[in-house]
Amino acid sequence: AYLPPPAEAIQATREAVGVDRYNSYLPLHGLPELRQAIAARIAADLGLHYDPEGEVLVTCGAGEAMLDVLLCYVNPGDHVLLTNPTYNGMAQRVRLADGVQVFTDLVEEQNWHLDLAALPAQARGCKVLFVMSPVMPEGGAIRKELALRMALMRFLTPILTPRSTTLRGQTRIFTNFHGMC
Repeated sequence: AYLPPPAEAIQATREAVGVDRYNSYLPLHGLPELRQAIAARIAADLGLHYDPEGEVLVTCGAGEAMLDVLLCYVNPGDHVLLTNPTYNGMAQRVRLADGVQVFTDLVEEQNWHLDLAALPAQARGCKVLFVMSPVMPEGGAIRKELALRMALMRFLTPILTPRSTTLRGQTRIFTNFHGMC
């Protein structure tokens, strides 16, 4: 069955038609009030302060955000560490950025987590560590100790992804760890 949009959405759309601010290609970094609200929420939730004019970027979704980060940080030939298995969209975005895919296995015997002891050697020479949580396609969540280890390695790109995951009733927000944003 067709579900029509709420009347308020239809009215807001009608009011926005013809208003340049809502119907132009620029600015591509998001409406100022949305960027301000995002910066305020991150400050309130995480105690991290970002300038909404120069440090907050609104994207159309995670896929665009992943590609944006790679295009900013990866030069042709730079190595990017991905998990195996991984979300195919991440691997393809590395190729689009002219990066070289390097894979590190998730260990089935460790409930599909990265081998923390092997991670520094596997990450050596990689400019970016590209990890999702929950990890696709198997669905596991990054453990707190892995997030801390990645932060201490200080080689994760400084992207702010205020993403959280819930595992066994505990919510973990990875941007809380120093070096993760």
